[in-house]
Amino acid sequence: MAKKTSGGRGKKGNSVRKPAGVRKDSSLKSRVDALRKTTSSAYAQAGTVRKKSVGIYRAVESAHKTADTVHKDIEKTEAHVGDAEKQVTGASKKISKPFLIVGVGASAGGYEAFSQLLEKISPDTGMAFVLVLHLDPTHESKLSELLARNIRMPVVEIAEETVVEPNHVYIIPPNRSLTISLGVLQLKPRRRGNGSYLPVDQFFESLATDQSNRAVGVVLSGNGMDGTLGLKQIKAEGGITFVQDEQSAKFYSMPGSALHAGCVDFVLAPPAIAKELERIARYSPLRREKVAKADPALPGDGNGIGENLRLAARPHRRGFFLLQTHHAEEAHHPPDGAEKNQQPARLPEISSAKSQ
Repeated sequence: MAKKTSGGRGKKGNSVRKPAGVRKDSSLKSRVDALRKTTSSAYAQAGTVRKKSVGIYRAVESAHKTADTVHKDIEKTEAHVGDAEKQVTGASKKISKPFLIVGVGASAGGYEAFSQLLEKISPDTGMAFVLVLHLDPTHESKLSELLARNIRMPVVEIAEETVVEPNHVYIIPPNRSLTISLGVLQLKPRRRGNGSYLPVDQFFESLATDQSNRAVGVVLSGNGMDGTLGLKQIKAEGGITFVQDEQSAKFYSMPGSALHAGCVDFVLAPPAIAKELERIARYSPLRREKVAKADPALPGDGNGIGENLRLAARPHRRGFFLLQTHHAEEAHHPPDGAEKNQQPARLPEISSAKSQ
């Protein structure tokens, strides 16, 4: 008989236990795997953070570059502002001393009349002259070149913003409108439409508003009524007004319209207008002190033309009374090149109106 082993179990009932060292190795491997996964995840997160950090760094770098650019732009702007302030200061110095600005409006036949006027003007009257002429908008103007040949003052075609200086002649360019503000000539596009183009009125009205009693308006040969409303405004602000007489004007519509509107102080031929402007410049209250110092024999209180300047700002009839007085003086002392029997246009008609 076979012997039974005490306490023994069959093969099927046997449970084999792993050694303790093996169990520890399995547990450690599981922990290592878990740690490896955690480390991989951490590396992945670190990569994401690194990418975000690179993006942030680049954004900061770009912001620095933008800030540098803005800073440079600010420096350039400050430099431009400084230059502009210097220009404004220079311009202010130029226009700080008041002087008369003479606006001259004309149309057909105006070039010849304007040439005759300026050829007789001294180059040192202290006045500035601004010519507003009806020009063909489709053609380039050579008016400034033509006038510069026979005029003893600088002739300038007006740019976008031009500071007015004494003893200069300024010409409006074609196809533009002109105004003045704070002594600076400003161009504007010509209005297109069915309305009338009245550049003389537009400039004269702005001249009266800007310069007040330092404004002088002159209307020379031309067709239409342009200039009438502007002379009215100059007259209302205390300025002085002239029109060309009928005998010398090729086209009398513009001067005649202003004359019949009752806003004219002097009606003269262009050479006589030049003579009167020189006398106004010499005896103007704006130059009274200078004249009195230069010539002690001259009254320093503005007598003579100074009184005419005050009276010229009064109603229309008093202005023509001055005109009659002026021509009575001219009969004894006619201007150079003027005929002794020259009389202002429409004067007898106005004189008869006064007598009534």
